[in-house]
Amino acid sequence: GGTIAPTDDKDQPLFERSAQVVVDEAYRQLSHEVSHDSVTGLINRKGFMQRLHQIAARHDENTHYVCILEFDQFRVIYNNCGAEAGESLTRTLANEIQSFAGHDHVLASLQDDMFALLVFQHNRIQVLEFANKLLKRFQNFRFDHGNERYSIGVNIGLAEYATMHSSPEEAIRNADAACQIAIQAGRNRVQRYDAGNELLRAQQNLMHWAGRIDQ
Repeated sequence: GGTIAPTDDKDQPLFERSAQVVVDEAYRQLSHEVSHDSVTGLINRKGFMQRLHQIAARHDENTHYVCILEFDQFRVIYNNCGAEAGESLTRTLANEIQSFAGHDHVLASLQDDMFALLVFQHNRIQVLEFANKLLKRFQNFRFDHGNERYSIGVNIGLAEYATMHSSPEEAIRNADAACQIAIQAGRNRVQRYDAGNELLRAQQNLMHWAGRIDQ
């Protein structure tokens, strides 16, 4: 029922300090594995949530944006080309997004075909321009495997994250709902979350009930 945490107690005997080093390293390794995606090395959903909560803890009053990117064709590629090819595509997309976004924003891998991007301090017009440029970067993306070539599409959902008005969980849910509406509207689209949008409210209700059914 206890917890393990790193320590730097130098007053312990040498043998005990050596054993503690092993425990500390195991703790750090476990902590990294829990918060990072094994395929891409990016932070995962848990790690992304931690970053959002860190912003809330700082009482940051700026408006940031959560951007959800969902790519298609992954099921086809996994079925036709195998898991190794699917993971290769995930890593390629992760590298491409990171290259586009730079290190000014926080990128996370939520699952093999879905990424989250925390975009810092952009107003609404700027973030829409950013998202549309990101869309253009990927809307003609091609994945080659052997003699086969696949056209990969992407849909992007955006939601404000202002810690004074929304929680990290709400921001992700809103961005995800916007992404699902973009998918329903067709391929290669950007959708910004708008609380007054009836389709978005219906999508959120559907996602809420789906979650309750899963539970």
